[in-house]
Amino acid sequence: MKLKFTRELSAEEQAQLEKDLAELQGVYEANPLERYQPHPKQVEFHTAPERVRAFYAGSRTGKSTCGCADDLIQALDLEFVPERLRPYKKWDPPFKGRVITPDLGRTMEVILEKFRELAPAAALRGGSWSKAFDQTKRILDFDNGSRIDFMSFEQEPDKFGGVALHRAHFDEEPRGPKSWAIYRDTRSRLIDYRGDQIFTMTPLSGTDWVFDKIWSARDTDPQLRVIQAKMTENPYLDPKEIEEAAALLTKEEYRAIIEGEPVSFEGMVYDEFSEVHLVEMPTQKDLKDMTVYVGIDPGLKTTAVVFAAFDADNDALIFAELYL
Repeated sequence: MKLKFTRELSAEEQAQLEKDLAELQGVYEANPLERYQPHPKQVEFHTAPERVRAFYAGSRTGKSTCGCADDLIQALDLEFVPERLRPYKKWDPPFKGRVITPDLGRTMEVILEKFRELAPAAALRGGSWSKAFDQTKRILDFDNGSRIDFMSFEQEPDKFGGVALHRAHFDEEPRGPKSWAIYRDTRSRLIDYRGDQIFTMTPLSGTDWVFDKIWSARDTDPQLRVIQAKMTENPYLDPKEIEEAAALLTKEEYRAIIEGEPVSFEGMVYDEFSEVHLVEMPTQKDLKDMTVYVGIDPGLKTTAVVFAAFDADNDALIFAELYL
């Protein structure tokens, strides 16, 4: 890091600065959580008292860092929690937590790297990540008996039973055909301790139950708090870089990736059409000499049907549709 000063430092001041920086580096190496300085939206997430907290955030807002830091604050003994972060501690060790990601590949690696970056080695079992983390079972053990396991929505729902949890942390939006069953079974793991749930995600997939249970219920469920954070609200990002990245996005992508708002990437392909009907509704007589095709798009929950009539010039007229 290059430092700028309004005046030249004396040799004595330079020596003192180097000493202070070396001491600070030593503090950070001993406990990486000392580096974590939550911005206002992260503070709102940490301090929310509700049992279900959802950080709906644009990309690069620090949502995963925030969630992992909160998990560690709960798992660690108080002596390892920086004083400014202690007000966020809700659970005492031994803390049992679970982090669930969409897949066992990229998203899992991202969350594990966050934990490696933030966890103080002295608090881990055996004094190091390599000794504390079981790569086969994906379990992180702490010296004080706390434990965090890491799972994915790619796994079968029956793998999620057996253990009582203080917390379930869903990092990135739950998705896939097994996601509801996994969420439901994980919820039952929280009964013993009356545990909490946290969600840290950029809402991109539009999963039905997540939208219904979290986003749509944000103003009516007293046990739920949704914190929406925009990429522009992260003070550690360069506004110019955000502006350049945002210029490449569609309107829907901008709302999801920059503003952290759930959007549908479905609907009209050509949304510039302002009118639904471009011609008069045809009669049965109008269609008499035309060839009619029926297109069916079946789905697990909905089925779309469209009726198209072709004339002698092979021009198509869409005259009816169904959405079942």
